[in-house]
Amino acid sequence: MERDRLAAKVEALGPEHRGLASANARLVTQNAELQGEVARLRELVETLSRAAHRQSAPFSKNDHKAHPRRPGRRAGPSYGTRAHRAIPERIDDDVVVPHPRFCPDCGGELVADGEDCVYEQEIPPVAVLNRRYRMCRGRCRSCNKVSRGRHPTQSSVALGAAACHLGPRAVALAVVLNKECGVSATKIARLFRLFGLSITSGGVVGVCHRAAHAALDQGLTPRSTMRS
Repeated sequence: MERDRLAAKVEALGPEHRGLASANARLVTQNAELQGEVARLRELVETLSRAAHRQSAPFSKNDHKAHPRRPGRRAGPSYGTRAHRAIPERIDDDVVVPHPRFCPDCGGELVADGEDCVYEQEIPPVAVLNRRYRMCRGRCRSCNKVSRGRHPTQSSVALGAAACHLGPRAVALAVVLNKECGVSATKIARLFRLFGLSITSGGVVGVCHRAAHAALDQGLTPRSTMRS
C-alpha cells in the first residue's frame, strides 16, 4: 500500500516536474541571451568612451574611407565664391607708416616708391559714462507734497542706497546677452568689469528681472519679453 501511494504521488508530480524542467530550460536560454546582450552593450560603451576622447568625435560619422580626399576646397570652377572682407567706406583714422631708411637685405638706402594701403577695423576702447541727474525738488504750497523732475533718459528715481543704477543701454546689453545669447550672469558681470563697470552676478539677475517687469508693464508678452 505504501508503494502504491508513493507511485501515485510520483505520477501526480510528473506534470509539475516536466513544467519546472521546461521553465528551467527557458530561463537558461534567456540567461545566455542576456549575457550576450550585456557583452555587446559593454563593448558599445567602451567604443563610445574611446570615441568621446578623440578630437574628431563630435563630427565623426563612423564612415571611414580607405582613400579619403584631401581636405579643403578644390581648385577650379567648383571652388565657390571667393569672398573677402570689404574695404570700409569710411576712414576714421588715417595713419602714415614711413618706410625704413635702409634696405633690410643689403643695407642700401631706400628711396620713395609709392605706397600700399592696409585696412583695419577695430573696436574703440569702451569707457563707462558716469552721469549724475540733479533732480530739482518742488514742494506744493497747498498739500506740502514734494515732487521731483525726471529726465527722459533716466532709468530710475530711487534714492538712498539704490541711488546708483545701470543705464538703459547697459540693461539692454545685459538682457540681450543673457536671454538671447545665453551668456550666464557671472560671465556678463566679468564682461562688464572689463568695461570698467562693477556689478555682481546677482545684480545682473536683478537687472534682467526688472527689465522683464518693465516690459510686461508696457504690454509685451512673456515670449517677446524674453527675446527683447
